[in-house]
Amino acid sequence: MADEIDEIGNTLRELARTARTPKQLLKETLMRHPKAKKKAIAHAAFLAMIDAAGTDARQADALQEVALNTRNADN
Repeated sequence: MADEIDEIGNTLRELARTARTPKQLLKETLMRHPKAKKKAIAHAAFLAMIDAAGTDARQADALQEVALNTRNADN
């Protein structure tokens, strides 16, 4: 599970470097990780947000939105 979260986090960080909306980040992440549960994506997004917070506020904001929008999902 930790490996999956790391892979998803890497994807989120890569995608968040470009000018994408949180909705686009989630959609693209689900396309790259079709078997991932939204809760795993939320967990990975929170971890990636913490990593980005000190260096890239825009990226951290986008990752936070993804995390908050997916944290309570049933998928």
